[in-house]
Amino acid sequence: MFKSRHLLFSGLLSPTFSQQCNECSMHKTNKIYRRIFTDLLLVVVGVSIIFISSLLQHIKIPKEQEYLFSSFLNYNFTKPVGVVFFITALLIGCLFKLNPWEVALCLFVVFPITSIVEGAFYPDSHNLIPFEFAMYFIYALPSIIAVYIGKFISKQLAKRKLSAV
Repeated sequence: MFKSRHLLFSGLLSPTFSQQCNECSMHKTNKIYRRIFTDLLLVVVGVSIIFISSLLQHIKIPKEQEYLFSSFLNYNFTKPVGVVFFITALLIGCLFKLNPWEVALCLFVVFPITSIVEGAFYPDSHNLIPFEFAMYFIYALPSIIAVYIGKFISKQLAKRKLSAV
């Protein structure tokens, strides 16, 4: 015999029952997995934007031994790429109900991770890492603003739909 939460998970019960069953551990676990999946997807989107821009821009990167990956990321983060990140964050803000800070930081998490990894392999390389993190946060600020703008646009469109009905 199935328990009600298993039927709910398989989608056989009505949504009104699912509101009553929000407290079960299975739904909390599904929310956590869904959030982790969403964050990882945003990280992949951010990395993809950087790599696609590197293919399109053909920027020459000096062959430095220590700063190869962070140089690759920083040289490819140009104004057009910043605009692409802004538009992406704006669309995410319009289409999904996600935390703006979380979205922007997930899009840009590749930058600090690269600095940490390079700092681990080359101990003398990233000795000003707090300033690098501040710079990466500045990179992410337009995306944070874009997600807020997208959420505002989404709310305004929803209000117009309700007032039209």
